[in-house]
Amino acid sequence: MGKSLDTILEKIKNYKSRYYIGTSEAYELVQCAQRITENPRYIADRINEIVADKIKGELTCRAVPENVTGLFFILQKIYSYAFLKMVNKFNEYSKDNVWVREKLGGVTEFGLGSMFGQVIFDNLGDRESLWITDKPDTYVSAYSPYFSKANKEEIGTEDFPGYSQAAHAQKLLKLKREAVKNTQSQQDKDFFSAYFNAMASIAKRLDWGKCMSAERHNSEESSLLSEMYDKVDVNQIAKRIVNDKVENRAEYRRMVVIAWLYNKECKSFEDAAALIERSHRDASARNKKLKKLCAPQIILENDTTLLCAYNYILDAVRKDKNFIERFLRS
Repeated sequence: MGKSLDTILEKIKNYKSRYYIGTSEAYELVQCAQRITENPRYIADRINEIVADKIKGELTCRAVPENVTGLFFILQKIYSYAFLKMVNKFNEYSKDNVWVREKLGGVTEFGLGSMFGQVIFDNLGDRESLWITDKPDTYVSAYSPYFSKANKEEIGTEDFPGYSQAAHAQKLLKLKREAVKNTQSQQDKDFFSAYFNAMASIAKRLDWGKCMSAERHNSEESSLLSEMYDKVDVNQIAKRIVNDKVENRAEYRRMVVIAWLYNKECKSFEDAAALIERSHRDASARNKKLKKLCAPQIILENDTTLLCAYNYILDAVRKDKNFIERFLRS
């Protein structure tokens, strides 16, 4: 426990230094990074424990981080594709997607929920990803049946992608028949038939082996860790740097510029310079207008923080042309 605490404290110290943030912000980043790197392993290990206890024997098919995250990726792809397909196909009934969501909510009555657990949900985006959730056991419950059945049939770990794809297709066909049989109107029958057909179509086209590969898993993990810039409030960092009078330190200046450029569609220094100049100009005009209108203090404070950040970023961009060009080329 002591060693673990020391490690966390060291990581917090590193994040505070790297991003020039406070302790609580650094702790949130540490927690996020830990979930990204540890959730897949935790889920895989718990699935193996549950399945081994259930079959009372050696596992022929083991859950590992790559097939767990691959399964998550596949199921999200399948559901997202089918959901959007239904919105487009039945758009005359789906004002604000409510009609479609109501129909998909009803599917759980026919066993879809027991197959996918919490992975298939009525409203896209209403739960956290497997990678960052603080409730990984929901995914343990959702995915255990896949591995339990594979082990009962003595499928090997390397054969799990092909096996799970075939098993999934059989399950979708069964669920489709049950859903159509248990609905009354022809409109509902058409909807569920089209819905399961859409799911089966994308499931068949996906390369389950590639989706469950170590290469895809490692790539996604690296991408998610790099996206932690999204967790950093660049505006507050810039304000803190200026308040602490360390704005001339190149490492802080470049850190803020990188964080600000993240997810911006800038292909050259000229693009970046034009973007920050435009953003600064707009922010300055808005700030003057808010002051003139005697805007509430909290709104004015937030807007002033934004303007302060743009002042700093504008100056940083102008001072670091060569660095920005190298960064955008990398």
